[in-house]
Amino acid sequence: MHHSLQSLACLAALAATLWLPAASAQQYPTRTITIVVPFGPGASTDMGARAYAKAISDDTGQPVIVENKPGVDGLLGVQAFTRLPADGYSVLVSSSSTHTLNPGLYKTLPYDAVKDFTPVAMLYRGIQILVVKGDSPIKSLQDLTDRAKANPGKITYGVSTATTRLAVEMYRQGAGVDLLYVPYKAVGPYVTDLLGGVIDLASADVPTLRPLIDAGKLRALAVTAPTRHRMLPNVPTLEESGLKGAVFTYYAGAWLPAGTPTAIVNRLSELSTKAIRSAAMQKFLNDTGSEAVEMNPSQLAAHQSAEIEKMTKLLRAAGVQPQ
Repeated sequence: MHHSLQSLACLAALAATLWLPAASAQQYPTRTITIVVPFGPGASTDMGARAYAKAISDDTGQPVIVENKPGVDGLLGVQAFTRLPADGYSVLVSSSSTHTLNPGLYKTLPYDAVKDFTPVAMLYRGIQILVVKGDSPIKSLQDLTDRAKANPGKITYGVSTATTRLAVEMYRQGAGVDLLYVPYKAVGPYVTDLLGGVIDLASADVPTLRPLIDAGKLRALAVTAPTRHRMLPNVPTLEESGLKGAVFTYYAGAWLPAGTPTAIVNRLSELSTKAIRSAAMQKFLNDTGSEAVEMNPSQLAAHQSAEIEKMTKLLRAAGVQPQ
């Protein structure tokens, strides 16, 4: 009798645990969610993460806090995140730098960009702009190509991240020209050097460059987007400029640790879709010239895999050896 009661109790406990995840997922979240951002405050991913956090908090009535863990191309924060519990209360908001480009940049990563995470949602996409000084003799992308062909290896470009470098690389490989790469630690210094005539060409995102383009201090030659950008309607795309297939966008997304229950992943995916459409996120998108992209977990997983393959090929063709 005692034994069968014990088995009944065990069965009841088992039934409760089997039933719990689905039930708790409907109520999720019931406490504070922490969003980990592997970049410093003020980076566009950080600004986007804060708008996303506000939207989810407004929707669910639960506090959502953002924790910055910057360092080494996002490696430190992402690695720390993989050790957090897979219960839905730790969410990573990161970018294609850590989840698409780093796998091609590093021989060994302290995380697996695919296996260690469960994709939840893409939040937004951004583009790069190729720019020269406002009074540069280079008036168009064709001008740049002609000059680069006449003076191989003489035209210099400055960038500071894999994302900014790849935008120029896509142009360089497509146009078949030889440029001189000048590495920088951050965007501010190379934009200053471009304005000062120290380097000839650079690439960065819309929020960084648009005020300088509008003021005439920089001239935009092309955008890396599939279509012209709403804030820069007069600037052609790389494709329009004759480079077929030259499209390069970076994205930010939300991931959970591998092994998070599917019901929680799906619930956060629904909350994310609502968050993208919220006033807080729309303001961020408008202010930064970013584009909202709604993708469910399986779409983000497929996009990420395809991009890893494409970008790793581009990096190898650029002669970038994994470090």
